[in-house]
Amino acid sequence: MLIQTIVFSACGQTINKGLSKSDYSFGLKEAKTIKNEVLAGNYAKADEMIKTLSSDNLSQTMDCLALNIEGEILKKWYNQSNNSESSTLAIGVYHSHKGWKIRGYAYSNDVDKDDAMGFIDYQEKSKELLNKITKNKSLVAEAKARLIRVYMSLDEYEKASLNFQKCIQLDPNNVWAYIHQSESIQPKWGGSQKDLNEFLKNMSKNKLIQQIITLKLTVDSFISDENLFDDGEENIKQKARKTIREIDKEIEANSINSIHKYLVFGYMVSISHELGDNHLLNKYYSKMDENYPLYPFGIIE
Repeated sequence: MLIQTIVFSACGQTINKGLSKSDYSFGLKEAKTIKNEVLAGNYAKADEMIKTLSSDNLSQTMDCLALNIEGEILKKWYNQSNNSESSTLAIGVYHSHKGWKIRGYAYSNDVDKDDAMGFIDYQEKSKELLNKITKNKSLVAEAKARLIRVYMSLDEYEKASLNFQKCIQLDPNNVWAYIHQSESIQPKWGGSQKDLNEFLKNMSKNKLIQQIITLKLTVDSFISDENLFDDGEENIKQKARKTIREIDKEIEANSINSIHKYLVFGYMVSISHELGDNHLLNKYYSKMDENYPLYPFGIIE
């Protein structure tokens, strides 16, 4: 029943290889308005609106544009706006997502040669586009955050880490930069437990980022069947129970205003399902309100 929302489940996933059926505005008024301006061909207005977005809303808007607008329309915006940085960012994000959709989000040994090559081609194109963004500070930071994932996808882990550092210098609380980096430095990718420990030691003081990364690494611990926190707690399920109860109390005391609250809700659903905690599962499934969050490298419908 919940396979749509258990976006981190290793047991099964339904993949959408076309445009996403979900509205990735997640109810964000600015994202909806900007999407409509792009569809109407009002590119200058869309560009100006994008420049005014907060960091969290910029990330959500870019995913909305990349996942809910046809590639040809994004390309038209890019060409007719003289390669504006906003349109460059949007089409760069589009190519990154497109590559992962072609790849199918399967384990690498299960990806056939054609899909693997298509995946690489799209990541290379995304890399080329995102590296063209050099002027607007907020757009540069967002591009750097996206490049962490792109470089990780291409096995260029040092460049992924370099882009993480550049991003947080410009935007210390870029949520997705921390999400992508926490994936890239895991032992299963290009890092080690030592790298992960250092990352956690220097974690942002931002409470939302702390919650998201704690929940993400809890889920990743389930998938890898090892405790990625390396904190002496051998039983990851016991740790997970403590984690979701503590975060539930924090959310009750201080509700999350950021659009990235749906990431927290999605992780809470996933972990609650894994633990069989139906009370928290139903609570956070309701809070999600069908705003299915993005796994860092997948669109799950």
